[in-house]
Amino acid sequence: MKKAKALAGAAIAAGAMTLIPATADAAQTTAAASCYVTQGDWGMWCENIANIPAYSRATFDSQIVGRVISSFSFFNCWSAGAYNGRNSIWYWAQTDDTGAYGWISSVYVRTPVDPMRDSVNQMRPC
Repeated sequence: MKKAKALAGAAIAAGAMTLIPATADAAQTTAAASCYVTQGDWGMWCENIANIPAYSRATFDSQIVGRVISSFSFFNCWSAGAYNGRNSIWYWAQTDDTGAYGWISSVYVRTPVDPMRDSVNQMRPC
């Protein structure tokens, strides 16, 4: 856990673009057992790195519309986007600081598989 927190802090301090591969490895290897798809709306609750940027499009080259401050968050749906260091999956979520919706790179979300699915449910595409 200390290693994941150190990686998250380093990503924030140094700029996420330079540390995405290391962050992606940490997120993938520490996939949260508490990550699950919800019935009815087919969204997902999952652990994520705290204080992550949400983008206006599913690419790091787009505008940041806000930040997800919490480390356990709800993600509405998923879509394919730009390659992010692990895959091309991005999650749509509401930001904590501005209330805007934006795209979160899967490298910041501790899913065991992207797009998220479990033995019963599969997260819906956007």
